[in-house]
Formats: sequence, C-alpha cells, structure tokens
Amino acid sequence: MFKDLALGVALSLACSPSADAASDTGGPRAKLKGYVAEIQRNPDDHELRQKIISLALALKPAPAVPPEAKRHLNRGRAAFEAAKTATDIGDAVSEFHQAALAAPWWGSAYYNLGLAKEKAGEYAAAKRDLKLYLLAVPGARDAEAVQGLIDGIEYRLEKAARTPASPARPTPSTMSDEDLIRYLNGARYRVDLEGGSFMSLDITDGYAIFGYAAGGPWEESSRVAIRSRTFILGSTLCDLKHSRSCPRQWTISQDGSNVTERSAFGNGKWSDTILNRSQ
Repeated sequence: MFKDLALGVALSLACSPSADAASDTGGPRAKLKGYVAEIQRNPDDHELRQKIISLALALKPAPAVPPEAKRHLNRGRAAFEAAKTATDIGDAVSEFHQAALAAPWWGSAYYNLGLAKEKAGEYAAAKRDLKLYLLAVPGARDAEAVQGLIDGIEYRLEKAARTPASPARPTPSTMSDEDLIRYLNGARYRVDLEGGSFMSLDITDGYAIFGYAAGGPWEESSRVAIRSRTFILGSTLCDLKHSRSCPRQWTISQDGSNVTERSAFGNGKWSDTILNRSQ
C-alpha cells in the first residue's frame, strides 16, 4: 500500500557534491530552495506545490530527498500501520504532511499523505494529494490504480454533495481563531537546535508558553494570552547600536500543524523559524 523510499527514483537520487557546487546562485536550484522556504511558510499554497514539482522534475540530477523527509515518512507509515483510532490516523497525516513540507517535490510523501487523508475522511484533500503524486511521478507504474482511487474519492464527494447532511464538524482550517486555540489546547510545537537542545511553544488554557531546553531541563521563557492565530510573544535585540528590541511574531498555520516564529537579531535582518507540532 505504501510507497517506499525508493519510489520515483528520479526524484529521490541525491545530488552529487560537484553538481551542487556547480549550481548558480540565482539558478534553478536556488529558485527551488526559495520555493521550499516559501511553501514551509504557506503550506496551503497548492499552486506553489505544483510549481515546485515541475521545477524539480526539470533538474538533472534530481534534488536530494532530505533525511528529515525520509524520517517523517517512516514515522507516518508506522503510525498508519498501527492505527486503531481516528487520533492515530491524524498522527499519520501529520507525519506525512511534514515529509511533504521537507521535500515538497517528493511523490512518495504525497501518495502516503493522500492515503492517510482518505482514511481520515478528508476526501477533497486526499484527491488533491494523490493528483500531486501523479504530477511528481510521470509515467508511474501504478498510475492507473491511483487514478482509480481518485475516481472513487470523487464518487464519495459527489454523493456527499447530493445527500443532505448534518452540519459538518469544523476542521482546524475552517475554525475561527478562538475555536482553533481551544482545539489546540495541550499542543506543543518544537524545533531541535544544536547540541541536543530545543525550543518549544505550548498552547495551554488560552496561553502561548515559550521555553528552551539547553543542555538541561526545559525552562519557561515567556508567556502571553492569545486570541488569534498571530500574536506577539517575547522580543529580540535587533539593533545593537541603539539597544533597540523588536517583538517576536508567531503565526499558527492554517491547519494547526506548525507555528512560524519571525524575529530579528543584532544584524537587523528578519528570519523565520518553523516549529512543528510534536504532541
């Protein structure tokens, strides 16, 4: 059922060091890198995903699949195969989603994400991801079987459209900001740093709580009550000359799977850090 890491070998081969070194700063590989950074900030941009896939297909040799993407794919497969509850399926969806963020040109990530979303009842999203798989792996040997899955999903969608139904249960992407914050109560977002340390953001009882673990136990740094997906929490020294601090802006993604922290440091340049949901 699952696509293994060898699927679509044309898209999974690592670039040789000499190929990377030879790439121009403003060439297609740099463009791909910029697109990947942009999709990680805006994971719901479907048109950008199509652009990334088309650009990756044109690159020779093909872009390497990062170890992070392979790790999330393996974790997603384990979660899916052991799933017994809707929450377990949701865990698999989350892992495959992270794989498709780390390598948004990778057909295996979209295939498995589509299967998991279909199992979760997210039919429109499953159809979209399976179509991205077919786009990412031209001439796939299982193209006919995958198209059969898509046809079946379309039938379910059409039948659901014809059948009067009770009000649909909101999903994170359709919730109001306040409902999303209540829904995410207990969630932790985390990014690993060097030396085994990490920083995290917890959503707890309407508060965003930021902290670090740097070679020891986790310690809270700051917290703030939040009412919307975007909020200010903490600050950084962004202007050393004038000792001026700039606020750190945090944004919860539309589907609640990650949080982007935007901050500026002493050089005055802004940078984004993505914290992925870990619980």
